[in-house]
Amino acid sequence: MRIIKKHIPAWFPHDLIAPFLYLSGCSLLVTGLIVNSFFHIYLQALWWWLPWNIFLAGLPLFFAICVLWASHGKQRVRRLLILPCWVLWLFFYPNAPYMLTNLIHLNHFEFILPIKDYGLYHMFFGPPIQFSGDPAVWFVFLILIAGVAVGSGLGSLSLVMLQRHVAQERGVVWSWLLVAGISLLSGIGIWIGRILRFNSWDMVFRPFYLIRNIARQFNWDAFLLCILFAIMSAGAYLLLQVFLTKELRK
Repeated sequence: MRIIKKHIPAWFPHDLIAPFLYLSGCSLLVTGLIVNSFFHIYLQALWWWLPWNIFLAGLPLFFAICVLWASHGKQRVRRLLILPCWVLWLFFYPNAPYMLTNLIHLNHFEFILPIKDYGLYHMFFGPPIQFSGDPAVWFVFLILIAGVAVGSGLGSLSLVMLQRHVAQERGVVWSWLLVAGISLLSGIGIWIGRILRFNSWDMVFRPFYLIRNIARQFNWDAFLLCILFAIMSAGAYLLLQVFLTKELRK
């Protein structure tokens, strides 16, 4: 790790090198397992959407690094790139906490098997539960959990970087306002993506159609879902913050 740190620029947070390398490696591993034809017998279908979602969740980390790079340069060209990088980061960040909602795809697989003949057991203890012993089912479970964790972690790491950056430039209060604001925007973005089934590029290519659908379908239930997704997004970020804080104390 010391050898790697020697070749890392000073503007990159050195205590985040290990999490960055770990998450990057895990994303490549998950993608490799999915695209490998040998594992298609376990996945039962080509889950192209999971590597794509991991890629989209990794884009905020790329743009966060671009913000740090541009902010620490003296060249005028670098300074001009700060705002576009911030905008792109805001645009793609909701894709990271959105990964958590991909767990809904587990409902396509049967983890609990029904037991028809269980005698008098249910009279005292209720119906017994038998879990699937199919390796394919548990392989899919592990792949999906890993993909969700990696995608969410990549986005949260980008927020860690930018929160520190804002804390240095504007103060701690502004840094936590950034966390609160992006969590709320993520909640709305997740609702738009998961419930309304729009994608990030729809904001560019079909903005008016998107706005009409939001206005037509936004109601009290949608508001509650946005708040719930915002809390989920903030919770995932805070978990990573707690983990990194403990690692720093060691």
